[in-house]
Amino acid sequence: MLSPTLLLLPLSTLLPLALSTPDFSKWAPPGPTDVRGPCPALNSLANHGFINHTGRNLTVADVAAANEAVFNLSPELASTVARIGFEVKPEPRNGFFDLPDLNRHNAFEHDASLSRDDYDDEGVGAANVARFSQRQFDEWFAHFDGLDYIENKVAAKARYHMVQRSRARNPAFTYEVLHQTISYSETVKFMRAMVDGTGKTKTEFVRILFEQERLPYNEGWRPPVDMLNGFLLGAGALELSLSTPEKALYLDEVPPEGQEHQTTFDVPVCYGTDNPDSTTTRRHVRDFNQLS
Repeated sequence: MLSPTLLLLPLSTLLPLALSTPDFSKWAPPGPTDVRGPCPALNSLANHGFINHTGRNLTVADVAAANEAVFNLSPELASTVARIGFEVKPEPRNGFFDLPDLNRHNAFEHDASLSRDDYDDEGVGAANVARFSQRQFDEWFAHFDGLDYIENKVAAKARYHMVQRSRARNPAFTYEVLHQTISYSETVKFMRAMVDGTGKTKTEFVRILFEQERLPYNEGWRPPVDMLNGFLLGAGALELSLSTPEKALYLDEVPPEGQEHQTTFDVPVCYGTDNPDSTTTRRHVRDFNQLS
C-alpha cells in the first residue's frame, strides 16, 4: 500500500540530472534481457533511453527528471510520481527500483486498466500484468473510433466503461480510493501529455503511446507547453468524475441520471503543490467551474 504522505524530493536533487534537450530520435523496443512494467508512459521513457533502457536500477531523481523534460510535469508532481516506484518495492535497495516492481497488485498496478488485463482475470498474475493486452486496449479505444481528438467527456466514459467491465467480469475485482485516484490520474496525464500544437488530445498520439510505447515525435507530437502540477491533476480528475455516474472522491452524493451535479463537495486547495501540509486544507464549492 502506498504511504498516504509521499514525500517530495527537493528540486535541487533533480537539477543535475535534468534533460534540457531531450533527443526523441532514439527508440528501441525492449531486448530479451530488458524489463518493463504496467505503465506505457514509463515504458516509453525506457524505450527512448530517457531512463535506463534495461528498465532496471532506476532512481527517483532520474525518473522525475525524465517526466519533467518529456511530459512537462511540475517538479513536485514529477518527484511524487517517480517516488511511487520506490514506495511499492517490497525491499528497497540502495535507492534503486526496477520497472517490474510496479507490477505489485493493488499498489500502483490496479484492476480496470486501459491496456492491461486484471490481475486475477482468467489467471493473470503479477508476471503478466505488465504485458500489453490488445483485447483490453481495443475495448477501451473503441470509444474513440472516428475521432481525431479525444474530449474529456468521451475519455471519462471510456475509463468508466473499463471499471464496469472489470467489475462484472472479475470476481476478485478491487477498486478502492487509491485505485480510483490512480485510474483518474492516468487519464488526466495522457489527456494533458498527448496534445498537438492546438493543445487538444490527438487520438493517434494516444494510440501510439499505448500500443507501441513510443513517443509520437515523428507524427508531430512535441512535449506539452502547459505544465501539469498536482492541483491541475486533481482538478482534472474531478472533472472526469463529474462526467460519469461514478461517485467522485470528494462528492457528497451522486444526482439521478440526467440531472446536473448540484451537490457540494470539498477539494484540496493546494493538492500536489510544494507545500505537503496544504493537502489538508479544502475549499467547499458547489460547481466545478469554481475551481478555475
